Parts: sequence; structure tokens; C-alpha cells
Amino acid sequence: MIKSKKLVSMIDRPSPDILERSNLYRFEKNERTTLFSEAEFKEIMASITSFDLVAYGELEPLYLAVCKWLKVDREQLLITAGSDQGIKAVYETFIEQGDEVINYAPNYAMFSVYAKLFGAVETVKHYNNSFLIDIDDLIASIGEKTRMVIISNPGHNGVTVAENDILRVLEHTKNTNTIVLVDEAYVDFSKVDMLKHINTYNHLLIVRTMSKAFGIASVRVGFLLACKELIAELYRVKPVHEIDGVAAKIAKYLVENQSIKLKFVADVNEGKQVLKEKLNSMGMEVIPSDTNFVYFKLNRNVDPKQVVEKLMEKKIFIKSPINVSPFSPFLRTTVGDAVQMEYFCTELEQTIQSMS
Repeated sequence: MIKSKKLVSMIDRPSPDILERSNLYRFEKNERTTLFSEAEFKEIMASITSFDLVAYGELEPLYLAVCKWLKVDREQLLITAGSDQGIKAVYETFIEQGDEVINYAPNYAMFSVYAKLFGAVETVKHYNNSFLIDIDDLIASIGEKTRMVIISNPGHNGVTVAENDILRVLEHTKNTNTIVLVDEAYVDFSKVDMLKHINTYNHLLIVRTMSKAFGIASVRVGFLLACKELIAELYRVKPVHEIDGVAAKIAKYLVENQSIKLKFVADVNEGKQVLKEKLNSMGMEVIPSDTNFVYFKLNRNVDPKQVVEKLMEKKIFIKSPINVSPFSPFLRTTVGDAVQMEYFCTELEQTIQSMS
């Protein structure tokens, strides 16, 4: 039997997702939980022509639209097939076997997958008991072998890292060989972004995606943003076509029609307020969130995993508990609009009562 390379053989991946999800309450993957309106969908689809199916994608119009929106130079941007391909490009370009990468758990799984694939030594740190990054501890952990520090902001704790704290990390590493990668997947739900600093710090790399606030997880569009020199290096490993032409047209339409994103973000924030109030009224602890998901702790002595299973029977899917401190007692749900969150809380309360 032909075997894979040693580094590849050490990677375990989850089984394929074969579940038909169109008729479910999809609160487990932090994607958009409501559909585009009929009018929005028609407008998005109208941007696609037969030409976009038969010809290789013409991406320059999207590049120019994103540059205009974010106020960056063309040479400071690389479009990628989702943030995961952007992250892979960073590892391909800059990470040698044996380099240390500092990451936090929980985080986007592909950071750890690519660390293994490229032979990095991954140092996995944990949030403190207040569900925050201890910046002093992080800075103290950065050594000569540290090639990259990953800060998701907001992170998979749901909380935003203060801009000044990230600047402290950037200042500490500015005369070293360490890249500071800031994953801003949820930036549109937050009030902090680091984009204005890419001209000041030539070791700052920002990853973004259109899967969250823009709501097109299936289309797979992401961005790498950095100084011109870093993007030039990343350009060496890009595929012939960064994304396909259909994805480029859809992304361009949404970039140029920001009102769709802004309305969705407003709907999520309204739903999040409803969710927080309902969960608090049931006596549950809720971790503050600057994202489109919320961690909450059940108020009764019931098995969280069984609660997840019971909700699945009602076609409501949320994230099961993770065995990572201090999150292990908590469940996580993606935030939908106010109507969805009202329904979710009602079904959650009834489920818990039936188990007590």
C-alpha cells in the first residue's frame, strides 16, 4: 500500500459531513442562519452571466472593489479561496519545519492542521478563567524560535482583544523574525480592526473571510492583507486562479452593496440581545460576545451532551461542549435573528425541563 508523507500521515481529519442541512436550524457552524431575501438573491444571481461559467475567472474587478472598500493598495491584498487557503499560503510561504507557531485553543481548526502539515512546532495556549488572552503571558512566551503568533480577533472565545494589546505584541516582535497573524473573520461584529497598521508593521498579516458577516460561506472567498513586501512573497504560492469567476462576481456584488451585510449584522446583534436576555432569565451564564456566536452554561444539573442530542431531535443543531479549559462546561450557539433566537430559547428551556 502506498502511504502518504510522514507529516501528512500524522493528521487526523473529521469524517465527511453527509447531513442534509437545508431544513435544519443551523446554529453549529457560525454561518449565516437566515437566507437572503428573494430580492437580494435575485440581484446577486443577476450579477452572474453564462460567460462566468465557461471562462476562467476575471478577478481584477473584485480586487479593485475590495481595495476601494478597504482603502488599501492593490499590492497589499491577496484574494484567497476562503480564509483557510489564505492561512495555508502563509504556512507555505513562511513556515519551515521546526518553526514554533503560537496558537490559542479553541481556534479555527485549520491553523493546527497546517502546523502539522508543514512540520511546525505548535505551542497551544489557553484563555484565562475570564475567557481572555493574557497578553503579558503571550509576550513572555515569544522566543527566538517563534516564527508566527496567531491572534484571532475577535477570537473563538467570542471576545475582542484590545487594539493596544495587539500593538504591544507587534512592538515586542517588530525587530524579530516573527509574523503576527491576526484572524479577523468576525471583524464586522466588532469595533476593533488592525488594518490601519499594515503600513507601520511589516510583520503584520491579516486574514479575513466573506463567510461570516457577508454570509456566503459556500462561495469560499477570503483575503490576506499586509504590507506590499509580505503580499509579494505570498503571491509566489498562489494558484493560477485565486478563486473562480462565479465566486468573484458574487463577492464583488456584496462588496459594492454593503447594505446587505450591514442589515445582517444588525439582525444578528438584535438576535444576540434577545438570546442573552432569555438565557439570563433562565439563570444561565453567558460569555459576552463580539461575534455571531455565544457560549452559555446550563442552569441545571443536566448533561450538556444530552441537551445537544435532544435538540438535534428537534432539528436544532448547536455546538457540543469542547474539552478545552475554561470552555468545557459551556455550549455554543450561532446567533440568528430575533425570531430564531426566541424559538431556540423556548425549545432549549422545554428540553431542559423535560430532562430534569
